[in-house]
This record gives sequence, structure tokens and C-alpha cells, in this order.
Amino acid sequence: MLSLAAGVVLAGAWFSCIVLSQLLDSRAWAAFRRPERTAPPTRLELFLLYASCVQATLIYSLFPALMWFLWGEAGKLFAIIWLSGALLHVAMHMHHEPRVFFAAIAPHTAYFLGLPLHALIVDAPPGRVGGAVVLMAAALYLAHLFTAFRQYGESSRQMLAAQENAREKQIAAEEASRAKSTFLATMSHEIRTPMNGVLGMAEALEATELTSGQAEKLRIIRESGDLLLTILNDILDFSKIEANKIEIETAPFRLTDVARKVENLHSLKAREKGLDFSVICEIDGETPRLGDQHRIVQILHNLVVNAIKFTQIGGVAVRIAAAPGTPDRCVIEVADSGIGMTPEQAARIFEPFSQADTATSRQFGGTGLGLSIVNGLVRSMGGTISVETAPGAGSTFIVELPLPRAPADALPENGRSNDYSDAAAPCERSLRILAAEDNAVNRAVLQALLAPAGHRIEFATDGFEAIEAIRGESFDLVLMDISMPGMDGEEAMRRIREAETERGAARPTPIIAVSAHAMRQQIEHYRTIGFDGYVTKPVTSDRLLSEINRVISVHAGGRRDSSAAA
Repeated sequence: MLSLAAGVVLAGAWFSCIVLSQLLDSRAWAAFRRPERTAPPTRLELFLLYASCVQATLIYSLFPALMWFLWGEAGKLFAIIWLSGALLHVAMHMHHEPRVFFAAIAPHTAYFLGLPLHALIVDAPPGRVGGAVVLMAAALYLAHLFTAFRQYGESSRQMLAAQENAREKQIAAEEASRAKSTFLATMSHEIRTPMNGVLGMAEALEATELTSGQAEKLRIIRESGDLLLTILNDILDFSKIEANKIEIETAPFRLTDVARKVENLHSLKAREKGLDFSVICEIDGETPRLGDQHRIVQILHNLVVNAIKFTQIGGVAVRIAAAPGTPDRCVIEVADSGIGMTPEQAARIFEPFSQADTATSRQFGGTGLGLSIVNGLVRSMGGTISVETAPGAGSTFIVELPLPRAPADALPENGRSNDYSDAAAPCERSLRILAAEDNAVNRAVLQALLAPAGHRIEFATDGFEAIEAIRGESFDLVLMDISMPGMDGEEAMRRIREAETERGAARPTPIIAVSAHAMRQQIEHYRTIGFDGYVTKPVTSDRLLSEINRVISVHAGGRRDSSAAA
């Protein structure tokens, strides 16, 4: 365009100046673009930077100035439009550092006002009147640009402040979440430790001769302790669901195992209340499915506990079937003949800490977290839950879950899916057991639970004593507490394994972690690092003996199994 207005020579000269100007500008900015640079710029560097900004915009806008003088009315219109755009570009993209901004915008402003001012003074085209009009329009444009620039700057500051505030709130929220998780894990551990003494000794007392009055008092102690433990587990699960940290596994299992587990868990309680209780699996329950068996059992457990709690006459029925037309989705129904609910009550039962009404809470107890946890688990597994109910007509909870079929060989032919609470075959011999436990009450509980089974127990009060005992004598099994003073169970386990390797032991001693650390990620961690089994506190004789029998059986077979009795 410039070559048409002023000839090839002038156009070529301007283009050469542009190339040289860009090279100088790139050189001036090079020192500031190095990512490893941390030192502040020197005065010389700043001077060269500002000078480069001036020369770059001066040469760049020389083009519209030449067009103003050399291309008549069209050139003047072109020049004003060009310079307006150049001023807008600098205002939008170079406003972060004030001195750079003024160095870059000054030449454009000089051209923008100087060209019509020249016409006004010397009466050059478009004449004094035309020059005055253009000058007034240019001044008005600059005023608008300046106002917009100030507003933009203020908006930018507010946006940056809002972003910084949001970052601070996010950091605070993350810290609060970490603090809450730490608090919950600590409280879980600290509550489970004394509960181990309460429930363990209560179970040991049940095996002694008691009067009917003593047995009744002991039953109340155990049921109250079990209720406290259920509340603790509900709070932990609810906090994980609330923080979107609930862990859902995908592993092969059989629905018949789920049905059997639910029936075993709840049939006794139903009989005690005089209720009919049935679990019917209408689907092919032997076909392996992919899903989280532990969470499905937890969902059914909460639903069945509620159904039995709110049913006084009649019964509770659990039905497992395939979803119509979708064989990879299963429908689980829990129906009861209990008190039922109004539509208003049913609308809020999945909300946390909510029950049908305060009278229900007073009469039947509970935290109001069970159905909220069920709802969170179902949604985390990609399923749906609904309820059909009416006052006095009972309730039916309907859960639909995606449970695709697994390959036929996903599970052993005669094996069951991961159901760690099933009792293993009883141990046929008396074991010599080393128990590393720093708490005297917990040592007494282990003695009370293991001695009646014929096992001989020796105790170590910390990790150091456990290592010394293993080095000096031979044991069939080690029960290892995790949180101990001096040396914790994790480090003790590692050193025991190192000592066994050093002396060339034919087979490592099985080590079962017995700990109040009950969060799922903690259990998985201890499984992964080498413990042969895991039992959470509070300990029961059934779970402890079952896990000992399982581990000894696996050990005798010459293989290691990472499953645990959580």
C-alpha cells in the first residue's frame, strides 16, 4: 500500500526500518525473558527497554503518517483508523508496567494528535476546519480511551484481588479438609483403642459363668459399644462421601456371596424381634460380577438395619434381580411391613442427620446418617435409589446398580469373592504367638480372647522388644500393633523381615497387624507393605481367630494372601 502511495524505494526503506526495529526490540527484551533470571533489572537495562519501546512504536506508526501526507483523503482516513487501533492495542496489552506503557503509547499519541494539529496550523488538507474537527475527535477518542483504560485497570485489580481471595479460600478449604481428615483419623484411632478394652473384655466375660442379671447387664454393655462403633463408622463414611473421597473398587464377586452375608448378618436380629426375614437372589448369583462387594454389603446392611428397626410385626424381604432389559444392571429391593412414611417424610430421608421426624429419632434412635451414606455410596457407584412407601404400609427401597458380568474364570471354581469376615477353618494346633502391644488393657484383651482357644501368648511392649524376641526365639505368628512408642509396628515389621533374611530363615513368620487405624486407605497401605493380615480394633474373638486361622492356612500352603479381616 505504501509503495502505491510513495513508491517502492520509500516503502522498502520503511520495511527495513521495521525489521531493524524488531531486532533491537527483541534484543532489549531478551534479558527479561530468561526463566532462570531472578535479579531485578539494572538502570541501564530499564533505559534500553524504554528507548526500544519508543523507537519501535515511532517507526511502526511512521507508516500511517506517510499515508496521511502522500495519499490524499483516503490516506488521512487510513492514518486515523490505524493510529486508533494502535493506541487501543497498547492500552490493552502493555498496561501492566506504567513506564513501559507510557514509552509505547507516547509516539502513537504524538502522531494521532500531531497530524491534525499540523493541518490546523499550516492550513494543509483537510484545512483548518477539517483539522480542528479531526483534532477534537482525536482528543475525545483519547479521553474515552483513558476512561476505559482506568475502568479496565480497576476491573483488572478487582479481578486479581478476587482471584487471590479465591486462591486463599481454596487453600484454607484444603487445609481445613486435611485437618478434618487428620482429626477424624485420630479420633477414630483414639476411640477404637478404649472401645477395644470395653468390647473385648465384655466378650471375654460372656464366656464365663454369669447370673441372668449379669448376662443382661453385659448384653447392654456390648450392644451400647456396638452402637457407638456403628456411629463412629457412619461419621467416617459420611465425611469421605462429603469430601468426594469415597473409594469404590471394581473387582469380581458373586451375588450369592452378598446374599449369604446379608442373611447371616441379620437373620438372628430379625428372629429376636419375631420377624420373617428372607434374602432371595432371583438373578444368576453364581455368575461373577464386577463391582465393590464391600460397599454393596454396606448398602444392604444399612437398609436392612433400618427395615428391622422400624418393623414391629410382619417381616423384611430382600430381593436381588436383574434390571428389566439390562442384564448388566441389577435391582436390589429391601421391603418391610413397618411404619412407613408420608411423602413429605420420604422426600428428606436421604438428607444427612435427617429422620422422618423428631419422635422417630426419640423412639428408634440413630444419627440419621445411614440413608445419607447409602445414597452417597449408590451415586458413587453410578446407581440410583428410590423409595415406595405409605404410612402404616411399610417401605420398599429400590437400588439399581451397574454390575457388569465378569469373565467366567475371574474367580476360582470353588472360591468365594473377597468376604473377609467368613470364618476360616479352625486351627488344629496350639500356636505360640508373640503380641507386640504397648497398651496394658489391649494386652489383657488379647490374652482373654486367645487363651481359651489354646494359644500361648507372649507380649512385647514396643517394636524393639518384638525384634529382640523374634531374634531370640521362634514363634508361629506375630500380632503387631501399629502405633507404639519408640518404634512403630510398620518399622518393626520391616526389621523383623530384614533379620529373617540375614539369618536365612526358610520361611518368614506370619505377621498380622492389629490396629485401631481403620480407614480403608490405611488398611490397604499396611497390606501393601507386607503384613500378612489385618484386624481392626475393637477386636472380637471371631474376627481375630478367623484371621489367624486364615493366615496360618495360607502360610502352611507356602503362599502369601493380602486379604484382611477389617
